[in-house]
Amino acid sequence: MLGIGIRHSNFEISDQSLLITSEITLFGRTSYPVNGVDGPKVQRSGIGLVPLRVTVPFTGRSEFNYPFFDTGFGFLLFEKQFPNNKGTLLNVTIDASIGYNFRISDNSSLAIGYRFHHLSNAGTGNVNPGIDSNMFVFSLRSFM
Repeated sequence: MLGIGIRHSNFEISDQSLLITSEITLFGRTSYPVNGVDGPKVQRSGIGLVPLRVTVPFTGRSEFNYPFFDTGFGFLLFEKQFPNNKGTLLNVTIDASIGYNFRISDNSSLAIGYRFHHLSNAGTGNVNPGIDSNMFVFSLRSFM
C-alpha cells in the first residue's frame, strides 16, 4: 500500500496527546488464492481512504522521538469485485500499529513500525473471506 496523509487535530487528555490524521491510499494491492487456501492466486488493486487514524505517543506528549500505538479505520475500492464476482468493489479496512517516530531534521521525521491490517466487505457481499495481513510501515513525515 502507498498513501499520503495529513495530521489535522491534536487533543490533550490530561498529559496524553492524541494525534488525529486522515490518509488517502493512492495504490493498494492484494493477492490471494482463488480457493481461499492454496493454488493459483488472483490479484486486486484499488484506491482508498482512511478518514480516521488515531496515534497515541507512549511518552504522553507528541515529541519528535517517541514510541507510539495507532489505529485506523477506512475503505478500499477495488477495480474488480473482491475476492471474486460474489464479493464487492468497496471493502472495509481496520488496523492497529506499533512503532517508533524518529526526528531526522528540524521539520521532518521517520516513523517505522509493524501493522496488523484486516480487509473485508463486512458481510455486504455474497462472500466475505476477510484477509488479515502483517505489514511493516515506513512513514516520512514533514512539518510546516
